[in-house]
Amino acid sequence: MPSSQGSNESINYSPVSPCATSWLESAKSNDFPSPEKLHPPGSDGSGFATPPRMVAAGSPGSVNNNGGLTRKESYKAQRKNYRREKKRVANELLSSLKDPSVVVLADWLKIRGKLKGWTKLWCVLKPGLLLLYKSPKTKSNHWVGTVLLNACQVMERPSKKDGFCFKLFHPLEQSIWAPRGPEKEAIGAVVQPLPTAYLIFRAPSLAAGKCWLDALELALRCSSLLVRSVSSPK
Repeated sequence: MPSSQGSNESINYSPVSPCATSWLESAKSNDFPSPEKLHPPGSDGSGFATPPRMVAAGSPGSVNNNGGLTRKESYKAQRKNYRREKKRVANELLSSLKDPSVVVLADWLKIRGKLKGWTKLWCVLKPGLLLLYKSPKTKSNHWVGTVLLNACQVMERPSKKDGFCFKLFHPLEQSIWAPRGPEKEAIGAVVQPLPTAYLIFRAPSLAAGKCWLDALELALRCSSLLVRSVSSPK
């Protein structure tokens, strides 16, 4: 073959050139690490490198990039707060039931039963509740029933007789009664059967009836079953 006319310092890159072999080995060892060095084989029990584990964002095991809670941890925290708030509300309701000072209005009223007859009961109006007793003693054995006002409505009812009538009722004809009394009574005192979804009351006078109507409307506005504390839950 004719000789090259280039510089005397030209490098022969033929496969047998010692210079090219030295350069390739140097580049391989220094600049371009082998795949075995990047991913050591056998990390997953096989002869192949194990790829890094990817976790989808929002999955139960994922972690917020900002250091926040995962979805699972957030759900647990919400459940814990829910149980704590539920317990606090139940305790406040129980304390308002037992506290004799938390009373909006209390007086005798006649209540019409299922048999069209009238029963005279002592009615105690509390925030969100109307408790019925056979006497003003308000003892456990005198308790008749407790009306939950949170889903009730009240309206004046025409009457031909003396006094003032009004009706307390559930608009969807659901039960208005609490399942237990203030002392966790399951069965109330024996009186004539009372309706499930409504009650009809008769006050002795127009003035007394208007007073009860205004008091019930006020209690219905506070129909969260109790006066909620403005303090944060402990």
